[in-house]
Amino acid sequence: MGCIFLMVSIFALDLADGSKVWLHVLYVFPIAATAYYCERALVLGIVVAISLALQLMTLVAYGIPALAILLNIAIALASAAMIVAFARSARMNIARIEALAVTDELTQLHNRRGFESILTAEIARQRRHGGALSLAVLDLDRFKELNDRRGHDAGDQALRLLGDVLRKGTRASDSSARIGGDEFVIVMPKTPAADCALLCCNLSTAIVEGMALAGFSVTASIGFASFEQAPDSISAALRRADHAMYGVKACRGSRA
Repeated sequence: MGCIFLMVSIFALDLADGSKVWLHVLYVFPIAATAYYCERALVLGIVVAISLALQLMTLVAYGIPALAILLNIAIALASAAMIVAFARSARMNIARIEALAVTDELTQLHNRRGFESILTAEIARQRRHGGALSLAVLDLDRFKELNDRRGHDAGDQALRLLGDVLRKGTRASDSSARIGGDEFVIVMPKTPAADCALLCCNLSTAIVEGMALAGFSVTASIGFASFEQAPDSISAALRRADHAMYGVKACRGSRA
């Protein structure tokens, strides 16, 4: 509605000052704003059509010859098409950059910044609406040994494999992230401790099977913390889950 109001204002001003100063070039701004912020093609089409109609009415009011009107409208239509293309391209590029800023390049999971943003939102949601929230921390066992024996390419392959296992083994509502080295986290909204424990157990099995199939003698230690009340902070939640993970690692006698 704001863009339509702006176009009507341009139209009124254009008529008010006569043909001395043509303001129809300003229509590119509401068209660009609509193309950038609105995904609906129908709305964008309506905005472009209104801009062309208002420009046509202005040209007629100026007493411009019919052929000149047609040429001006054709130029306006071409300009609108170019503005739409540029605005859509800019939107896609910015969205791509924003996605890269919160994505781990190797595993294509969230990175630490993405994880912190997601957990912050979930903590806020839990404070408003209640319910359970679980956070799992995962650390690969014998990962350093794999890097030392077979090189970092093998280590990277193992990390990518783990990323695939986490994508396939978690629910759509869960969010997995690599927060450093071979340490991963999973945010599980609305998930009580019993459900979290089952999911972690299934993930541990899937990781062992996937790594063995790829020829890697790597397992994973997974610890989790479940919160019936929202944790005080991201660091407090991560500290509890991290402590649980190291407890699992110590019980199994794993070597990182």
